[in-house]
Amino acid sequence: MTNRAPAEPPPPRAAPESGEGEGLRRNVEQIEAKGYVGGMNLAQRVVLIAGFLIVLGMALFPPWLYVYKYPGLPQTERAAGYFLIFAQHAPQDRVGLAALFGLPVKEDVPLLGQAEPRFFSLQIDRTRLAVQIGTTLILMTILCLALRSAKRSGTH
Repeated sequence: MTNRAPAEPPPPRAAPESGEGEGLRRNVEQIEAKGYVGGMNLAQRVVLIAGFLIVLGMALFPPWLYVYKYPGLPQTERAAGYFLIFAQHAPQDRVGLAALFGLPVKEDVPLLGQAEPRFFSLQIDRTRLAVQIGTTLILMTILCLALRSAKRSGTH
């Protein structure tokens, strides 16, 4: 056992000048009164929430493509619109698909078996979805930065 001398207490901290504490408190109150909490003002938060909801909607209802693959012919794609991602996506309307892809039809009966449903499929149009989401994110960023500069300049 060794005898150690008790540790010396740390030196007392210098008390802040009376004006410093009040000035800081006043700045915090002004910031909270203007709606700037967490480094973002209300307008920026609205932009971010709206942007999130828009991107969520884009992900739940993505753009789709009809894809036609017939042996011996090049693959062809046509826009199919926007559908819920969890819904059934099997194209069934032979006449409508034949007309969409310009396949020969005689008296509402597709010829040569080229319009059989097995040659058609639906897939997400990833390029269009990426452009939509990218554009939304860019616009959200621009709006947030514009609203941030308005906050710093003191105008609202």
